[in-house]
Amino acid sequence: MEPEPIGHYKTLDQHQSPPPHQLQGQEPQQQPQSQQQPQFQQQPQFQQQPQFQQQPQFQQQPQYQQQPQFQQSHYQQIAITAPETNATIALVLSILGLVGSFIYGLGICLAIPSLILANGALAITNQYPNHPDAGSAKAAKVISWITIIFFVVAIVTVVLAGVLYVWAASLAETP
Repeated sequence: MEPEPIGHYKTLDQHQSPPPHQLQGQEPQQQPQSQQQPQFQQQPQFQQQPQFQQQPQFQQQPQYQQQPQFQQSHYQQIAITAPETNATIALVLSILGLVGSFIYGLGICLAIPSLILANGALAITNQYPNHPDAGSAKAAKVISWITIIFFVVAIVTVVLAGVLYVWAASLAETP
């Protein structure tokens, strides 16, 4: 059978298959051409895979002499612990101060002590690299300064509003 050029397809009715007697070794049966069903070849049977021989045995590894024992030193490792700080207390006070700054500016009463505690904690944490309280102390300092700035802006706004009110009232009285 010659190979077909690429791009040409045959439909199932046009498919030519060998007669059934060539596949099964039987005589051909006469069927009308319109009722013949295409016969497909059986898949080839594969031979059984070969059995591999047992893997070769290797010689046993040589035994090495035991390493000499060294004397253990009696020095103990000294664990350096970081000193305690008030960074957590400063952080709590600064957050409460920030919330309190929106309630008549009372947050300044907590922001100033928080800033003092945060500076003390930062003085300790800067002496010890990777101190666990360093982040809390920095956060407390930043939040305290934000609270103090809110308080100053609120005071300046209230004073300016009072000055503008007095000035506007004095303009309204003069004819």
